Amino acid sequence: QGLSASQHLGPRPCYVRPCGSARSSSMATAASRSGAWVEASITPPGARRQARTAFDSRHAPAISLEAYAERLAKYTHSPDSVSVVTVLFLDRFRRQTGLLLRKSNVHRLYMTAFVVASKFLLDEVYSFGHYAKVGGVDASELRALEATFLVHSGWNLTVSADDLARYQRALAQSPTLIEFEVSEVKLSTTKKSTPILGSPDSTSTTADVCSPPPVEVGA
Repeated sequence: QGLSASQHLGPRPCYVRPCGSARSSSMATAASRSGAWVEASITPPGARRQARTAFDSRHAPAISLEAYAERLAKYTHSPDSVSVVTVLFLDRFRRQTGLLLRKSNVHRLYMTAFVVASKFLLDEVYSFGHYAKVGGVDASELRALEATFLVHSGWNLTVSADDLARYQRALAQSPTLIEFEVSEVKLSTTKKSTPILGSPDSTSTTADVCSPPPVEVGA
């Protein structure tokens, strides 16, 4: 049974885990697969126009989403389940809002979903500043992105065992989010899309306490 947002995203102590690069091959595989899966679902340039949102950077980041997803998992020592639920939350947000995945927005969308998934699943989480530095944005911007993500998701952070199993299978079997959407059985009525308010702004990047190589996804 899933837990409500209020049980996971309210005020809570923050614990920073010891730094280190050791992580299992399964962690790398799950993160890599989730990033590649979402990246393969990016809408081709010029296919459809959509207004810029708070999730859009001025320039598409140079790092691939697959490498970016691995980076987030590596420097936060996240288990496989975080990568799976990240994709679940991102896909739910995409369907709820009608937002198209673009090269300009997919990194910040993935990062925001990753932070929300981490808070949802884990008893001990890193500070906001740590997530922001690993992700390549300002902490203040990450807070704003999280708020936007939660509001336009309708604060729907419940995850059932069936939800988790479907996305685990999808990551293993479906090439992209779009093909997964076409092939799955829709169990609920599709809600009307909610427009996303906000505008992109510039961000800065500094090295975090675990000294990951710098990355920029905001400019």
